[in-house]
Amino acid sequence: MQHQYLTHPFPVTPPFYGYGAADLFDRPVIGFDTETYALPEKTFKTDSGRKKMYFVRKAPRLVCGSWAGRGVKTPIPDVLLQAEMEGGAIIQRQTSSWQALTDRPWTFKVAEALLETDTVLVAHVAPFDLGVLCAERPSLIGPVFKALQDGRVVDTRIREMLVKIALGELREAGGRSPRFDLNSVSTSYGLLDRSAEKKGEDI
Repeated sequence: MQHQYLTHPFPVTPPFYGYGAADLFDRPVIGFDTETYALPEKTFKTDSGRKKMYFVRKAPRLVCGSWAGRGVKTPIPDVLLQAEMEGGAIIQRQTSSWQALTDRPWTFKVAEALLETDTVLVAHVAPFDLGVLCAERPSLIGPVFKALQDGRVVDTRIREMLVKIALGELREAGGRSPRFDLNSVSTSYGLLDRSAEKKGEDI
C-alpha cells in the first residue's frame, strides 16, 4: 500500500518534523557521528625552500561516538544497553526517541554490532566517519563495504545535494552554491544553529 505522503516528492516545505527516513524504511534507522582528535600535521622544506605540510595519519583518531534513533522500529540496540550497563555509554531516553554517547572502545563495538544487522546507518559525510572507524579497526572494512553494497548507509550530505538538484536550487541568488555542511543543512530545515558549539581549543 502506497502511503499518502509518498504520492508527491516534496509535499511540504521546511520546517517539517513529520515523515522521515525512520518512517520510510521497514527496519531500524540509526543516526551516528564520530568525534575525533585533530589530524597531526608536519611541515618540511622542499629543495627550493618552500614550506609544505602533510598529515601524519590518513584519518584522525577516534574520541567517541554518538547514536540516535526514534520510532517503534528503532528501539535502543542491545549492544548499547550493554554498553550502558558496563559504563561505556550514556543513553538519554525520550518519549519516542533516544540518544546515546559511547566511549572510544564501545564505539567500535557498537559499530561492529550494527553493521552485522539490517540497521540503516545515517551520517552526514558518512565516508569520513566510516573511514575513521576502519582506519583503526581494519576488521570493519568488510562489514562497511557490505553495508554500502546493501544500501544500509545513508549520507545526508549527498541526499541534500540530490534534493537541491531535483528542485533546481544548486545555485543560489548571485550564482553562489549552497553550503552542505551539517549546520547549514540543519538550519535550513528550521533546526537550532549549533555552530558555536564547534569552536574551541579542543576542537
